[in-house]
Amino acid sequence: KKTMILRRGVIFLFSSGWLPPAGALSSTAELFAWRRAAMPLAEAAALEEAGGDPEAVLASVFGADGRTQAACREALESSQASAFIRTVPRLVPPEDCAALRAWCDARVLSDLALDNVDRLPDFQVNLDRLDEVVSAATARALLRLPDLFEVDYARVGLFLRRYTPQTRCYFPFHVDGNVLTANVALSDHAAYDGGDLRCIVAGRIRTLLRDEGDVTLHRNSVC
Repeated sequence: KKTMILRRGVIFLFSSGWLPPAGALSSTAELFAWRRAAMPLAEAAALEEAGGDPEAVLASVFGADGRTQAACREALESSQASAFIRTVPRLVPPEDCAALRAWCDARVLSDLALDNVDRLPDFQVNLDRLDEVVSAATARALLRLPDLFEVDYARVGLFLRRYTPQTRCYFPFHVDGNVLTANVALSDHAAYDGGDLRCIVAGRIRTLLRDEGDVTLHRNSVC
């Protein structure tokens, strides 16, 4: 069994969940553990590093939503992962990663809400202007990322998340509602156990081991 220590990330964004009875749990960690225990087996297995059937996960996550399943199956059946997901190494320098971590830590506990995917505490902080926290050069480099997939977009949404064993310790499989997502790793994968980014693309469930400052860009058909 793996435990996870501090990891943070910033994400660019180009069902009601079941909860136990009020008062049944005494901590956020217990709440996430309870939901994990109630998770369908296909999805729970896929959160583990070496487990999971991608077809079963898509069927479990999306149920009767055939349109979304079909889009995700296209990504799964493709032989070219790079058509759907790419990682740009070390795009965000260490000093900007540190600034984003500090900005998140100073605000995340004062702005808690329920996430719209699993209805659990989001441990998320929205960010209005990227260049207020990182260098202008880093902000420009990040905002040019959609050019890698040649997509058009009308707006950019920015937020940071914090993952720890005591706060949000995992995020379930899902798809984003935006045309493109850029996920920035603000901690090196060697600095924590578990908590790696997992995705369903090009024939299997993949685990992405990322260094601090790596940016993973993916289409909204990647689960």
